[in-house]
Amino acid sequence: MEKNLIQLCGDKVLMLLFVVLMGVPALSFAQKRQIGSLAYLNTIAGVNGIKVGTDVATISYSKLKYLDDDGKFDADSCLKFAVSDTARLKLDNDVRLNMIGVRTFKNKIVNIYLFFPKENGYKIVKEFIANYGGFFSKPDANADIYKWDSETVNLSVMYQADVEDGVAIFTSKPLVQHISQEKEAIAARKKAKEMQATKAAAAAAKNVLTYARQ
Repeated sequence: MEKNLIQLCGDKVLMLLFVVLMGVPALSFAQKRQIGSLAYLNTIAGVNGIKVGTDVATISYSKLKYLDDDGKFDADSCLKFAVSDTARLKLDNDVRLNMIGVRTFKNKIVNIYLFFPKENGYKIVKEFIANYGGFFSKPDANADIYKWDSETVNLSVMYQADVEDGVAIFTSKPLVQHISQEKEAIAARKKAKEMQATKAAAAAAKNVLTYARQ
C-alpha cells in the first residue's frame, strides 16, 4: 500500500509539472500580447481591424477609393487608397478620425494613415501610450512628434500648429525592407542592361572603324 501511495504521489507531481510546463508558453505568449508594451504594437499593427502587412482585401473593396483620386503608382510602386468606412473612424477614447488611408505594395498594406483634427493630438498620443507604453522617442523636443519602434511595426504621430490635420502612421518594417530590396534589384538589372548596351555599341563602333580602314 505504501508503494502504491508513493507511486500515486509521484504521478501527481509529474502531472503538476506537466501542467506548469504547458502553461509557460501560453504565459509567455500572453505577456508578448500585453497591452502597454511594444510587443502589443506588433500584435495590433494598425487600427480597427486594418493591419499593416496584411492583404488589402481584408478591407471591402467597396470601401476603398484612390487617395486624392490618384490611381498612379508612386516611386516605390505603391498605390494609396482612402478607406470610406465611417465605422472604422472611431477610436477607443471616442476620438473620431477625419480619414483613414492605406498605402499598398502588391496588395499588401505597407502604411496606414490616420488623419485627425490637430486639437485631438494629445488624446491620440495618450491612447497610444496606454496601448503601446511610454517607449516612444521625440526626435525634436520642441515639436509634437512621437515615434514608437517595435520589432515589425513603426508608429509615428505628428501634429503641428501650422497644419490643419495631425497624422499617425503605422508602417510595416518587413515590407519597407522588401520594397527597398526590390528597388535595388531593379536598379542592378537596369545598370547591367545599360552596361551590356554600352559594350555592344562600342563593339559595333569598333567593327565600323575596322571596316572603314580596309
